[in-house]
Amino acid sequence: MDAAAAVRNEIRSMDPNLPVANIRPMTEVVSTSLATPRLTGFLMGAFAAIALMLAAVGIYGVLAYLVARRTHEIGIRLAVGADRSQVMMMVLKQGLTLAGAGIVAGMVAGFLLTRLMQNLLYEVRPGDPGTFVAVSAVLAVVALLASAVPAYRATRVSPLVALRTEYQRMIANDLKYGWRQLIKAPGFTLTAVLTLGLAIGANTAVFS
Repeated sequence: MDAAAAVRNEIRSMDPNLPVANIRPMTEVVSTSLATPRLTGFLMGAFAAIALMLAAVGIYGVLAYLVARRTHEIGIRLAVGADRSQVMMMVLKQGLTLAGAGIVAGMVAGFLLTRLMQNLLYEVRPGDPGTFVAVSAVLAVVALLASAVPAYRATRVSPLVALRTEYQRMIANDLKYGWRQLIKAPGFTLTAVLTLGLAIGANTAVFS
């Protein structure tokens, strides 16, 4: 603040009645004037990064769920001679289709919203084609990377494991259905249990 004191003394020597206050260097004045735009830009960048991360996690989660649900189908495809690269391309195509739909919807919404955010844009025109193309390319790359892990897992599905898992699931469903039917018909359940007990007792008596 030595410079501020020198300026203040110089002004007082010229006019003692002239009030002098709030003396600041120009760098501080510029930094203060840019504080709000910088904060706004930082927040928008942070929200954009969070949205990009959520999009990647969402695509990964949806594809991982679809691959888990289609394990039996993928196993059958591989068992009848489908190539693993075809399975990978199938999963990647699903991921890019989801991403493509989201990109198109986002571009339409962005084209409309940029008209309302002109005051926040710096050296970028509303609806700038280069910006839209760059953002779409980044989103497509992120979607491709998020789809790669489920696609790779789909190629590692063993046909035997998939078919055995499906067989076990069918047995479990049959047992659940039978148990529900027994609960709904207690008379039939009692008759079946008594008949089974008599049959076991008779076999034991005969072969003992």
